[in-house]
Amino acid sequence: TCLNSKDVEKLFEIKKILTDNPSAPPPINKLARLAGFSESKLQNNFKQIFGKSIYQYALYEKMMLAKNMLLSKKYSVSEVGYELGYSNLSHFTKAFHKQFGINPKAFISS
Repeated sequence: TCLNSKDVEKLFEIKKILTDNPSAPPPINKLARLAGFSESKLQNNFKQIFGKSIYQYALYEKMMLAKNMLLSKKYSVSEVGYELGYSNLSHFTKAFHKQFGINPKAFISS
């Protein structure tokens, strides 16, 4: 589909919302309302412009934040996981490993 400049602008606003709220991104229905799109139009257009689904992009931002928190050496792996909304640390470890190919503990010591 061909997007007009207003639609593209709205998609960049949605991207900024995701970037600004990595630990708790708003649900898709709320993002769709903010953009004035249907959920499917938002998801399709977001992927068309940014090459990732909204979920993939939000997860990527969350993992980048995790990486930066770990690099700061101010937080333990469990503190980072809980801070980013993971109640189960193995889920955090799995997501981090999937994104960066290394688990958070090994990342800290590397």
